[in-house]
Amino acid sequence: MIGEIKAEDLTREEFIELLKEEIEKYVQDPNIMVSIMQYRSKVVYILGEVRSPGKYPVEGDSIALRDAIAAAGFPTGLAATWRVYVIKPRAVRPSFKIVNLYKILYRGKMKNNVTLIPGDVVYVPSTILGKLSNSLSYLLDPFFKTRSLATPLSTPKPLIGEN
Repeated sequence: MIGEIKAEDLTREEFIELLKEEIEKYVQDPNIMVSIMQYRSKVVYILGEVRSPGKYPVEGDSIALRDAIAAAGFPTGLAATWRVYVIKPRAVRPSFKIVNLYKILYRGKMKNNVTLIPGDVVYVPSTILGKLSNSLSYLLDPFFKTRSLATPLSTPKPLIGEN
């Protein structure tokens, strides 16, 4: 009856008022209830040495660092978990905090389990060994690809007793 209504950039209360105004054209004193099932515009970014880097939705107004890292698949074996950067983008001057993620995840010390809000960026850097490994694989990758193309497929050896 009222068609499609855009909810983008509106709070839940503002959206209810907008709906009420439109529905009051057809129904006297409507009782409206709106439940938000999922926020798609509220995300945090988890980058670096985690299993699945990317953007992750924030349900509600915030998410704990530990929960965001768990959603990203936890740090890889090459992650420098003792110096994770939590970056808070700001229009004027972004700020950052270095957090010991190792203590949060593996020691249960929640003192540094910071609260992330939509738009925050978490960067899990590589250890020196991880950087070296990535650099070497990048440098040696062309040689291994060339070698695999040059090596003929092996022929199966006959079983004992077969000719």
